[in-house]
Amino acid sequence: MQLHKIIGCLGILLVISVQMKAQLAGPLKEGKTYMIIASHSNKALEIKSAPDITANGLQLQQNDSTAKINQLFSFRQLKGGYYQITALCSNKSLEVRNNSVRDHDTIQQNQFNGHDCQMFILVKNQSGTFNIINKNSGYGFDILGGNKALGNGIAVIQYQVYCAQNQTFRIVEVEPKQKL
Repeated sequence: MQLHKIIGCLGILLVISVQMKAQLAGPLKEGKTYMIIASHSNKALEIKSAPDITANGLQLQQNDSTAKINQLFSFRQLKGGYYQITALCSNKSLEVRNNSVRDHDTIQQNQFNGHDCQMFILVKNQSGTFNIINKNSGYGFDILGGNKALGNGIAVIQYQVYCAQNQTFRIVEVEPKQKL
């Protein structure tokens, strides 16, 4: 695990250990539905619309919040405090494309296989927002383009965490509007 790459919000290097429960998110409730909202844009993360929303490789992006099924996720806690994040529209897991450890690679959906590229740790910030960090690369979710990336359809990538608002997210429990 390369979580040593994470730079904390206070500008100091953080070495995050799964045993440091005080900095990690409390367990999210299994069986509950959540939206992930980008702090800088107040837009929801979603699986990109496609004729077959269940296809592997569809990217995660930000868009206006609608609470439609492609913006709904569930979290399942795995060993070591990591989470599997599942898109409810497809029942597929979020992952870093191609098991990459490089920055700027996209986050997409794929069939769950238990690889480290599909495991994420949630680091809670003092503001109540979260950084979502990949186990394999140590990089966090990042809205491509930085804090000025306010439009729809902008990809979520992985990038070194420096706690900018385009890297912090609210995780909000919601009631689904559509039958699952």
